[in-house]
Amino acid sequence: MSSSTNATLIIGDSNTRFLRFGAGKGTFGHKLPGKRLECFTIDQLDPTLCVGYKNVVVHCGVNNIKRGGGDVKHWANELTKKLKNICEICPYSKVIVSPILPTRSSWLNERAIEFNSILFGYCNTNARIGHFDFDSFVDEEGLLNQQFCRYKKPDDPIHLGSSGIF
Repeated sequence: MSSSTNATLIIGDSNTRFLRFGAGKGTFGHKLPGKRLECFTIDQLDPTLCVGYKNVVVHCGVNNIKRGGGDVKHWANELTKKLKNICEICPYSKVIVSPILPTRSSWLNERAIEFNSILFGYCNTNARIGHFDFDSFVDEEGLLNQQFCRYKKPDDPIHLGSSGIF
């Protein structure tokens, strides 16, 4: 929990691993204090950890739908339940959800689009929840644009490179 009136909590998977708070190069700066918590799957998301933060950003879901072909509708509904719970226990927090990012896998992208459609449907009925738009990350084939991919591991379909993170 944070006592700052501008404190931000980022709960996210491996694509948020390089996001840093504090002062200095490569951070959000001293005027935006906060914390990043690892949460690789939706079932790991603990809404009680959001209490006391002005801004709550949630980014997870891809690991749920890629493993063993996880049920997309089930996991999208589970995330919406968690978001609803965050809104209930953090009535003064601004909640922002990140949809599943586009990937280099067409199979996974189809699942991500279905997941995101359910998620956006929920966001459109709850004025407390905002969401990011990653349409500009997609190339002409509907895949994650190469410029946002990891250069050292071009075969990695889901992780962003430095320009994607930036």
